Amino acid sequence: MRIAWFGSSVGLLGDVNRLASGLGVSTSDAMGLFQGFNPGMLLPARAARLAAGDFEPSFEVTMARKDLRLMLEEAARHGTELRVVPGVVAMLDEAIA
Repeated sequence: MRIAWFGSSVGLLGDVNRLASGLGVSTSDAMGLFQGFNPGMLLPARAARLAAGDFEPSFEVTMARKDLRLMLEEAARHGTELRVVPGVVAMLDEAIA
């Protein structure tokens, strides 16, 4: 399971870096985002909810989908292909349907 988490994390960081690069933002500046925001801090609470069978989203799924659409559109506008975000979009589309 650790390798799945590691692979997912690296993939998402790759998409962040690809999008940043397409936008002309340095890798250093893009990764600086995580100095003030640690998404890993959210995981223990979310993991506990999932383990308890609580699958209710703690966010508006349609808003998350909209944000990812904007990321994909911006990446495409700059000739950048994201690799992990499209899979997350597909999962959100299934949840919305």
